[in-house]
Amino acid sequence: MYNIITSPPQYESGLSFKYFVDLSEYASEEIDISKFTTDIYSSPAKAQISELKPWEEDENIYYVEVTFPDDELYARTYVQFAVNFYENNLWDSSNDFSAKEITDAYSKTENIPIYKNGVQVFGKILQEMSHL
Repeated sequence: MYNIITSPPQYESGLSFKYFVDLSEYASEEIDISKFTTDIYSSPAKAQISELKPWEEDENIYYVEVTFPDDELYARTYVQFAVNFYENNLWDSSNDFSAKEITDAYSKTENIPIYKNGVQVFGKILQEMSHL
């Protein structure tokens, strides 16, 4: 995540992002969201991650929110995080909105919306929905 403020360069607080997943592959298994866990594996900016939350439950769309409550961000930061389900290996990330433009190369994607103090400042919201 880049914080490109140039006039003058400054630290920013209150930044967060949402990562969307489509759990349709679990629909016939009667999804039990409480069995999914979330973890931050690495983050120099002391990121925190929410539990999996419903976005469009009828469509099996969920998200996690990653926040940086104890840090102001300057220039760029990274976060390695996971959404885990240990009971089976049905997960197919190819239908996940936020994963669509992610590759092994370092690149820009609009499918992971970024917020400042809860207000969207970058990216697209899944299906351009504006509720929640």
